[in-house]
Amino acid sequence: MKKKWLALGLALVMSVAMAFQPMTVQALEKNGEIWDDLSGESTVNSVVTTSDNIRLWTTIKTNYHAPGITGLVVQTSKDEVNRIMGISNDDWWKGIQPILYVAQSSQSTTKDVELMHQYAKSLGGKAWYDYEILMFKWTGTWNESVTKTAEPIRMTVGIKENEQTPNTSYAMLHLKDGVGTFYYDLDTDNEIVTFETSDFSGIYVLVSFPTANKPANTTPAGSTTQAGQNTPAADELDKVPKMGDEQTVILPALFVGSVLLFVAAFFYRRKEA
Repeated sequence: MKKKWLALGLALVMSVAMAFQPMTVQALEKNGEIWDDLSGESTVNSVVTTSDNIRLWTTIKTNYHAPGITGLVVQTSKDEVNRIMGISNDDWWKGIQPILYVAQSSQSTTKDVELMHQYAKSLGGKAWYDYEILMFKWTGTWNESVTKTAEPIRMTVGIKENEQTPNTSYAMLHLKDGVGTFYYDLDTDNEIVTFETSDFSGIYVLVSFPTANKPANTTPAGSTTQAGQNTPAADELDKVPKMGDEQTVILPALFVGSVLLFVAAFFYRRKEA
């Protein structure tokens, strides 16, 4: 009899204790995909690190397939990107979300390549790699293409170590319909390039040039990008829980279970009496 009561009492204590233990947050699966895993369906590892060895993390899912740079991350906060794209909190919890696609350009023509080098030479520089940077809105059923956003979205790319040279600046050149626009670096770190754009069509090209040739006015025509804006701190970049993140969670089910166990024990005692 005493052993039965000891077992019941121990189970009750363990149930209540477990209800207040930190639990591992698991990723939610929607439509067959882990949608809070921000690495997306990347085939190339995207790593962007500052000269102070601080890793920058993307704030929205990024499908990365690009060579030539160490990686690309979105720095505009998830909430801001959702707002810009008209995605509410309720939409996001249903699995609706923005997805950025980055890959080597598959649409560059011979004329585009000529234009890349012409624009780069206008700064006494060099055109390195061309990319497609495309934005999509996952609707829960399909990816809806978004070629233009209401406001610019900030992104950062990493420069490979063997391509970092003294007195050199970098920019992203946007080519569309035969016209090029330079998006000059918004940060002062020579290992990364930060830029903003609201145009997710055409071709983007990484360009390097002598720092002495950087124009005094580096605001792209028609863009709200302002040079000298502060880059968000690394710890502000990603607020979305990852698999393995620990958060203290009170589990109602376990608490209710402990109460039911107590009630069962009470009636069991009356029966035994």
